[in-house]
Amino acid sequence: MRCHQPFGLLRNQDGPLQTELFLVSAIFTVLAIRGYLWLTDYPKIGGSGLHIAHMLWGGVGMMVAILLNCSFIGRRVQRFSAWVGGIGFGCFIDELGKFITEDNNYFFEPTVLTLTLTLTVHRCLTAIMALAHCHHDAD
Repeated sequence: MRCHQPFGLLRNQDGPLQTELFLVSAIFTVLAIRGYLWLTDYPKIGGSGLHIAHMLWGGVGMMVAILLNCSFIGRRVQRFSAWVGGIGFGCFIDELGKFITEDNNYFFEPTVLTLTLTLTVHRCLTAIMALAHCHHDAD
């Protein structure tokens, strides 16, 4: 059996599952945030002129996922960090409209397309990586 190792990197057998978990948790998070904000008429968290954007919580989630992956070994922690990282990425990417417009417009309509393209490209790349796995040499 021969395995393709791009740039000499070893592949994680659970990689496809973990990237799928990351993607699903990111999508669910975006939908949950949008649903919650719509139901509550888009409240602001903070006071006295401050607004704590959920993008900041996304950064915390992604940081926790990275620290877990750097500090521990094992499938359980990798799956948990994929889930936490996906939630963090979902919180982060949901605020995209604020950062691609001059007026920080959360409701910028092309944001949905940009978000969909980002997640679709992520899915396509992970599918390609999953296909580039070990194969048997002819005997």
